[in-house]
Amino acid sequence: LLATRPDLGVLVLRQPGTLYTTLPSGELANFYTLQAFNRTNRPVRFSIEVVEPRGATVMPIGTLDEVKPHGLLEGRFILQAPASALDGSSTPVRLSVHIEGDRPLQVETSFLGPSKP
Repeated sequence: LLATRPDLGVLVLRQPGTLYTTLPSGELANFYTLQAFNRTNRPVRFSIEVVEPRGATVMPIGTLDEVKPHGLLEGRFILQAPASALDGSSTPVRLSVHIEGDRPLQVETSFLGPSKP
């Protein structure tokens, strides 16, 4: 089991106590917290990409690209999505965490938005 686990453990949660925000462009945004734990004795570089919903993008708040050896990185990011890509008050979100030298991790969370009539 130890040989098959990824070098980087990633947890993404929607920031508690916040609702969606409407941006001047008309897109909606949610805030998220990220925890990344490096299980190796070397720095691990990574990037985050949105798989679903289509057209959504990640905007890091601060530096979210490298975790020190045996380190824990805690950070925040904003997920922006076009209103047309959302299913209603809660839309499933799938993120792909690309790890340098390893296969991508799939992380799931949700996006809160306005209810559809």
